[in-house]
Amino acid sequence: TLLAPGAMITTAGMTMGGTSQASPHVAGAVALVAQAYPADSPDLRLSRLSGYGVPVLDTRNGISKPRLDLTAFIPPLNDSFASATPISNSSGTQSLTNLNASGESGEPDHAGATGGASIWLEWTATETTHVFIDTQGSSIDTLLAVYQGDDVTTLAWVASNDDMETATTSALDFYATAGTTYRIAIDGKNGAQGSITLNWSSVQDHGADIPFLPWWGYMALAGWLMRVRRRAVTQSS
Repeated sequence: TLLAPGAMITTAGMTMGGTSQASPHVAGAVALVAQAYPADSPDLRLSRLSGYGVPVLDTRNGISKPRLDLTAFIPPLNDSFASATPISNSSGTQSLTNLNASGESGEPDHAGATGGASIWLEWTATETTHVFIDTQGSSIDTLLAVYQGDDVTTLAWVASNDDMETATTSALDFYATAGTTYRIAIDGKNGAQGSITLNWSSVQDHGADIPFLPWWGYMALAGWLMRVRRRAVTQSS
């Protein structure tokens, strides 16, 4: 009931034909479905695999069957809060997707807006620092939020943002405490799905070396420094 590569296909450095290539592709697809939907019966797994994909006609016998298309229904690995993708380093960029992602029972509305296709990441601060996160470069309208906590239903809000200035991507900043783990949620506004780019950086505001920051990061840092200076002037007077 499925079509997979068969006639002289090159993959993994090998060129083979017939079931030598088709069988591993189908077996791998079944394994992925079993991982994503462990409670499925064999019949339901077969139904998922054969219910999507572009039909391919075998001109030798006139039979049409769907080509395997796992992207049609397999959710991302970090779809759930419990399966959050860990990120490290004080700065970086990561390409993600929320295709086929969903919301969880008790999950908060990120940035106070309607989502429904969220993915999760987690980051542990190695030092006390000022953190900047944005989704600039994403293909969809995003919602971005940062929390603390170990249960999706009782998270403590840290920071969140819907739109960055006039863009539909999101940006936020917060002060991280060394040793604290922060939960990062990225959602598609109104259930939007597509490719997501996550950018993050950090700076110790009292330090002499300031790394590269996005433009809005420099604005936030400048505002903080002005507030500190105003407080100093007020205290001295």
